Amino acid sequence: MTRDRRLAKSAERHFSVMCSDAGLLCHSATEDEMGWDFLVEFPPNQYSGPAESMPAGSQAYVQIKSTTQAACQTRIKLTNARQSSQQKDPWFVVLFHQPKDQELKIYALHYWDDLIYKSLKAVRQADLEGHKLNRKYISLRFDNKDDHTYNLLYWMEKTITQHGPLYNMKKRQYAETLGYEDGYGNGNITFSMKDEDGFIKQLLGINKPIEIDKFNFTPSRFGISDKFPLVEFKGGTASIGPVSPTKCRIDFRGINSLQTVSLDGQVFSTGLGEFDDRFKIIRVSAIFFEILWRLDEKSDFSINFDPDKLIKIKDLEDISSIMRWCHDGPVDIQLWIDEKRILGAEIKIDDSAPVETWNTLKHICYFFRTFFNADVEISAQKIFFDIDRLIEIQALIDQPSFSIDLNLNTDADAHTDSIMQIDDCIYSITEPFGDRICFSVIRRPVTEKIKKGRKVKVFLGNPKILQAYSVKTNNPSVEKQLNDDFNSIKERFKSNIFAIHNIRGYTQSNTSELKGHTP
Repeated sequence: MTRDRRLAKSAERHFSVMCSDAGLLCHSATEDEMGWDFLVEFPPNQYSGPAESMPAGSQAYVQIKSTTQAACQTRIKLTNARQSSQQKDPWFVVLFHQPKDQELKIYALHYWDDLIYKSLKAVRQADLEGHKLNRKYISLRFDNKDDHTYNLLYWMEKTITQHGPLYNMKKRQYAETLGYEDGYGNGNITFSMKDEDGFIKQLLGINKPIEIDKFNFTPSRFGISDKFPLVEFKGGTASIGPVSPTKCRIDFRGINSLQTVSLDGQVFSTGLGEFDDRFKIIRVSAIFFEILWRLDEKSDFSINFDPDKLIKIKDLEDISSIMRWCHDGPVDIQLWIDEKRILGAEIKIDDSAPVETWNTLKHICYFFRTFFNADVEISAQKIFFDIDRLIEIQALIDQPSFSIDLNLNTDADAHTDSIMQIDDCIYSITEPFGDRICFSVIRRPVTEKIKKGRKVKVFLGNPKILQAYSVKTNNPSVEKQLNDDFNSIKERFKSNIFAIHNIRGYTQSNTSELKGHTP
């Protein structure tokens, strides 16, 4: 018997004795084709719970290898390598290494991510090349970190335990998912590029599907493709999506403006610019705006503004500012990514809408901030439909001054005296808009009072907003809430005040007339 064969026999006996001395159950394989030599059972961990819930101990399959060669390596059949990788239980390869005139050392490898990857890749390669797996081998090399001469069984149990109770699930996941890091295959599309600009826009995600001549898809794993396509057909259409977009910020500033409007957006590229200068183009997309930024010529700037669409108030105010600036001349635009300016340019827009349209829209949006938070959505069409009413409401809130003509009642002297003594006016605005009611309470000082016959003209000064919010109209207690809020604010003031709840309703009655006034 050769020295190698003697070591092989001795190695199996040695391992069996090691298990026996450690009090472990060690079952030897009955058939050589099983791929393993021993099945080792480890005792369960200490457990203090109910006996019927005590988890079973772990077990591991072990393949024993031995060599007397100087190189610390061995080989196993691909059939065994595949089983070691796909079997959900732990697998170990143990190498007894004893070159001539040297002490015996015991090395071990655990079948886990790297070894599973290497084994399944070798299996796939051999299978596609038409080899029989039981006649092909994979080489395994061991180094100093794999030396477990004095702690083999302890190390095996610790290695299993450190992966926790989900060991089996983790290993199965590795075996099923490794090798697909770069995708599940390769697709090839053949088409005639009749419309170059249309194709570029397709790559940027802003055009219709393109007609294709043929298509095929070939599965791939570990970077190794199947021999034949899985899917193959001729004719049809394809939608080519852009590569993953990058978040960006687009800054706009008018030629005569110190203000900057910043919009969040995304940047798309064709992914082919490094291969062909024709594809050196990026798409910058933000609310209302699309820019095809060509790096070597003029860029395309388009606006997508639907006046009937519900839009956040802040966004509506921003586009109003930008479009207003376009009437003054070129608008500076800068593209920022990760706080770094990437591109800068000027845009010119021929806008048919009168500049006053954008001025009015901007002012009304700014005014709406009194009642709404920035995320409330509204349409430009709705604003212009109610524009006269909204301008009047805005004047009641922020106009520097105005006057109210109050009619005197029949008790003229007493009523006149009380009117002539007031120092302040507190009034509320209660106006429906869309599905909300806008509510605000304003305080203005009385700056002058003039009696003219049966009327007293009361002049009111600079406003101070005491309360402002909006509430859904579907709230059944909204009217009581508005009344209570107004009365609560009114009670805080002990001076001579004149209080008007819902001033527009009050002034539209027969007792008074509201007139804007600048002293």
